[in-house]
Amino acid sequence: MPSGMCGTINSPLRLASRTNSVIVRFVTGTRGPSYQGFNISATALARVETRIKVPVTGKVFITSPNFPVANYFVNRDTIYFVEGPAGVRLEFNTVAFDVQALDIFGGLHDFVTIAESSVGSSSMELIGGRPFYDTQGPNQLRSRHNYVIIVFKSDDFLTLRGFNISAESVH
Repeated sequence: MPSGMCGTINSPLRLASRTNSVIVRFVTGTRGPSYQGFNISATALARVETRIKVPVTGKVFITSPNFPVANYFVNRDTIYFVEGPAGVRLEFNTVAFDVQALDIFGGLHDFVTIAESSVGSSSMELIGGRPFYDTQGPNQLRSRHNYVIIVFKSDDFLTLRGFNISAESVH
């Protein structure tokens, strides 16, 4: 978060906190020009967590909220904890994928990431090296371990049909 701002900001400034609380402190001095103050709004982002067990044989299907009946929700973080049997890897394939594309400036709005932690590390590493968006979901994407975290983030504007991704155990 920025530690201080002053002057005039002519366009909306969007900031996101990493926790569920934010402190805004307004300080004004006696020197310099006077301004009209400020206007601030906040939106709470919903976070949904789902645990998915992948069987030894067969597939499970991971879908965005509302898929395939309606578009996914705005302002939603959906986290899928995906676990397969011990000693297997997981393979992910797209059945259907339609989330918001990059904007004209290359900005990422709605996307899916698939990550796992390296052995002995507390940090997460993206499988495939990038987020998935637009109509390009994962295909033959394999984990190194039997546990991954899939995160789907949507912003506060456009929503689309969403996704359906299959997961299966591979040896």
